[in-house]
Amino acid sequence: MIKNLNLKQHAFLILLVLFIYTFIGSIPLFQVKMNYVTWFCVLYFIASFIRFYANKVSTLAKAKWGMLSIISIVLSMCSVALIAWYKKDTQTIYYFVSDSNKILALITALCSFMYFKNLGILYSKIINTIAASTFGVLLIHAHSDEMRQWLWKDFIDVKSHYVIDNYALYSIFVVLALFSVCTIIDYIRIHTVEKYTFRKIDKYLPSYHIFNK
Repeated sequence: MIKNLNLKQHAFLILLVLFIYTFIGSIPLFQVKMNYVTWFCVLYFIASFIRFYANKVSTLAKAKWGMLSIISIVLSMCSVALIAWYKKDTQTIYYFVSDSNKILALITALCSFMYFKNLGILYSKIINTIAASTFGVLLIHAHSDEMRQWLWKDFIDVKSHYVIDNYALYSIFVVLALFSVCTIIDYIRIHTVEKYTFRKIDKYLPSYHIFNK
């Protein structure tokens, strides 16, 4: 579908889905139900637009994207502080960054992505190997409410550690440890299950290469 859209149609598609998922989804009066499969489709629309038309629609330099990233991060922090001061409700203070479809979360992610996209980092096998497992990390540690309940509330027990003196260091350690373990699990999956599965597909479905092209 994307390959058959022109620039104008592609842009209108993005505006439509962002109006539903992000604009309406960021207004407290409305409740927009969002799951990550459909949201990743939205992100794919945005990423493909950047891939196809970045040179036509954006002339911002790398430094400006970096500045916009900093501004968006500051605005996100301010939104948390203002809501905490105004409502004093711990359940809603992160509202505008509480999920990936919220407006400040999306703006921060987009600006950061554009900055690093233009950074010109040299090829790194280690970075690419880790990057190949990032989606697997998401699926492993947050694929269901049951997993989130067990991992964050039962096993790690975030709330009980919130008042300890070295909470910042504890948080960093937990995140790095969780990411490392999930990356190792997905790396093993890629080089066992996925590798041999696609080997069988190549053997029994020769037309797979045609569709893949």
